Amino acid sequence: MVFGSWISLCCLVVLSASWGSVWVRAQRPQHAGAGEGVTTVWQLKAQIEAENAQRERVG
Repeated sequence: MVFGSWISLCCLVVLSASWGSVWVRAQRPQHAGAGEGVTTVWQLKAQIEAENAQRERVG
């Protein structure tokens, strides 16, 4: 019976530590940009839409 208690305790500790690391990471502030020359979401979206329009014209 003691062996089962140790396994339960270890599982609880591991799950608590993993949840804690996720929570701490989510609380960290995030920056808005990654520097000059980086493609933004809007630029990427426009590029994909242009590629899709080109495929429709060709195909």
